Amino acid sequence: MENEKNYFGASFVKAFNTAAADKDRGNVLEFVKSNEFVMWQSEYENACEACKTRNGRLYGINELDGVWPAHKNCKCKLVCAAAVKDNKFTINVLSNIKNQFIIGSENLAIRLLYDVKAYDNADMRLPVKKGRRYFKISANGKNYDYYVVSNDGLCFAAGNGNLYPVENTDVTRQLKAQKEKDFISSFRKETDIFMHNKMAPMAYTYLMKNIYDWYIADDAAQRTMIEQRLKAFEKTGYKSTGIPSYDDGIKNMPKTPDFISDEQHYFRNTLNIQYEWDDFEKLNKKLPAGYKWVKMSYIMSSMHQNTAELPEKPNKKFVSFDGKFELVYSYDNRLLDEETGSEDMGTYNYGSPLENGLIGTVNAWQNHLLKDMVTYRLYQNTKKDAQKKKNELMEDIKNDK
Repeated sequence: MENEKNYFGASFVKAFNTAAADKDRGNVLEFVKSNEFVMWQSEYENACEACKTRNGRLYGINELDGVWPAHKNCKCKLVCAAAVKDNKFTINVLSNIKNQFIIGSENLAIRLLYDVKAYDNADMRLPVKKGRRYFKISANGKNYDYYVVSNDGLCFAAGNGNLYPVENTDVTRQLKAQKEKDFISSFRKETDIFMHNKMAPMAYTYLMKNIYDWYIADDAAQRTMIEQRLKAFEKTGYKSTGIPSYDDGIKNMPKTPDFISDEQHYFRNTLNIQYEWDDFEKLNKKLPAGYKWVKMSYIMSSMHQNTAELPEKPNKKFVSFDGKFELVYSYDNRLLDEETGSEDMGTYNYGSPLENGLIGTVNAWQNHLLKDMVTYRLYQNTKKDAQKKKNELMEDIKNDK
């Protein structure tokens, strides 16, 4: 059908609008954000011919290695696909199909697929994989025209001229939860490389920022793009992101220096990771145990109370599990940064006061003292703050005379 081709270039919102119209006609088509499929969206006016042909195609999230991005400086995006939510359909039909996301029987799958018509995926709108074949089976219900299943466990429902992936939401929710539990810990190799001072601080910042953004992301498309960016970054030996601001930082400081100059000290503000309160709350809620940001006591955040209304309204300081990144918020959850509170804002730590979310060793604190706290006393958080401190000191000397 021509409409089948057109649908996959449509937005997720359009799918929900279609569902509403179907309900008015007495049909029940409910949709959820797919956890297993994403849709390719080309920047069509400026896209190359190869990318234009991919516009609107569905891809399995585990089948994108080396596929997206298509080339250097590719502007194409992966967007959320709409999946059918129909528990009755899942139980009565998909229980007969051996599917990696649906509980089924191999014998029933063979019987179901016996002597059915092959489905022509010549336009490659459905995910393509070597050895994968699609079959078209009839639908007994009024909600769908027919179903398309593959020999390796994928399923799609055709209705109203569109094709929708079908997923068992209970199973995909469990898979998603397990992935959230394991994702950050899967980067232990990278963390170890950095802790042995064999990775540029800016490379580590890029890595951790993407990991944290992955947890904040709301759908499979956003997360898949982050995963692919991190895989591409690994292939460069953690030396090139394709983003000038990051790549310049990686080149100019290939490893953590033994002694911190004033310029390197101020560079901490660029190395730090920051989030507004709502995103931070979402992030810390989703991070697994052992990787959550740690809220510091009032005593351990005393150097960040210069602009606070004490004692009733102290600022709140959080430190990442590895002790490298800091976030400071006012009592009413405003992020303190160079614009809103440079004297108290969180900064990157060349020396880590925490190790695996716990208070670090004596050596760790000595390193933090020398590389971060002493330099703060010397240079303040910004050049503007340092000049302000200098002016105050000169004024005090003048008054003493």
